[in-house]
Amino acid sequence: MNIFESINSSIFLMVLIITIFYIPLTLFMFKMMKQRRARVEFFRATKSILERVDKDDEAVKQIQIVYKKLTERYPYARNQYKSAPDFLEDYLCRIESFGNKRFKESYKFELNDPQKNRLVTIIEVFKSQQPYSTISSKYGNLLSMISHAFDTDNTDLGKTNLRQLSDDIEVLETTIEQQTKSNQISLVISVVGVILTVVFGALTVIQYVFPPVSGG
Repeated sequence: MNIFESINSSIFLMVLIITIFYIPLTLFMFKMMKQRRARVEFFRATKSILERVDKDDEAVKQIQIVYKKLTERYPYARNQYKSAPDFLEDYLCRIESFGNKRFKESYKFELNDPQKNRLVTIIEVFKSQQPYSTISSKYGNLLSMISHAFDTDNTDLGKTNLRQLSDDIEVLETTIEQQTKSNQISLVISVVGVILTVVFGALTVIQYVFPPVSGG
């Protein structure tokens, strides 16, 4: 192998390494930036609603609209926040855990104590109106039907939906077990891939720095 072939091999492996590591990293960073942007816009919109709207029920309606439109604009955010109450709980958690100074540095505004207390109240209103909003609509509907069966003393309806819920939980547990095994295999493959990439990269660099001497 002459020096030009060695350089070409080095370039190819460098491009391969960049493709394997940096493109996924770039996509991940892009996703994080979009999620942060959605979070900033949601937090600011909620603060505006808290300051402008006096009635909690009306505030809940407006926050729900903001959540719907933002998750349409930033689909990545829906993966992190399944519902508006989930988003609000993260909002409250960040305010309390960051502290006023750090939160203000991150988001350029802060909430006073009455606004924090009202945020808690609005979360409770959300949960009373949408008790199953943080789970999928399929299971939410089943739980709503079971609740309705309790309220109306409809034993047959309750038993039917409990059986359906039991079957779905069984399928879900099986899926989780299979996914766990698949993730373990994927992790092993990823680790082996990283090790091989580093080894071949190192060998290429060695060949480039110390090219073999041709005999003759």
